[in-house]
Amino acid sequence: MHGGQIIKIKESQFSDIRTQEAGWYDKILKLGEIDAIEVKTFRRYWKGEIHEPSEDYLSIIKDWLKENTTWKDSEINVYLGNF
Repeated sequence: MHGGQIIKIKESQFSDIRTQEAGWYDKILKLGEIDAIEVKTFRRYWKGEIHEPSEDYLSIIKDWLKENTTWKDSEINVYLGNF
């Protein structure tokens, strides 16, 4: 999976990590669920600056979606195109 991983932590730990990053990450992305547990991450949005995600990053997300949904490649591409 290209070095990416999912780590199971408590909601309070997730908030703690965000706080420790001094507010650097201002957007929470909800990626779905695994075994009825919400999967999410956070990222930074810079106003006026738009950076395309790297192919490695997109590949990690696509792999996760393929493994954890019934979506076809075309559906995954449409979904990722929304961001």
